[in-house]
Amino acid sequence: MPRRRTHVRVGAVSGAVSGAGLAAYRSVGQRPWPRLIEIAGGGARGARGGCFPDVLEPPYWPGHRGPAHSVSALVLIGRVVYDKLDEWQATLRRHADRCAEKRAEYEPGSLLAMAWALAEAALRFTAGLLAGVAAGYISHIGLDALTPAGITLI
Repeated sequence: MPRRRTHVRVGAVSGAVSGAGLAAYRSVGQRPWPRLIEIAGGGARGARGGCFPDVLEPPYWPGHRGPAHSVSALVLIGRVVYDKLDEWQATLRRHADRCAEKRAEYEPGSLLAMAWALAEAALRFTAGLLAGVAAGYISHIGLDALTPAGITLI
């Protein structure tokens, strides 16, 4: 991909910002540590989401932009994020809270306590990851829209 570095950088930043914004907005009452884990998930996956349109439509030629690089893809992703992201993140956080409860049942530092802590962190990371992938994908299409070739409608 010709501008892969740009897409990765912008995707990581937009993913992290999106993850932080969603964590702050949608997770009122969460402790700071779970919020940081979500932000890390958003940043890590924002970078990958920033490259995802070119994974779907590899840039082997200048006119490679098709449906994955279109206004319709942008609208579809925006709609899914608007409709489902809050629900998905709430479910992941509920499961993470259950893991935290299970972890509290064991001696701190025990193998089972660490396993439950790892499961909790993975669920919270995934909650941020979902926001980051969407933000990265949207940033890629936004960057491509600003080029002379632009993006397609469909």
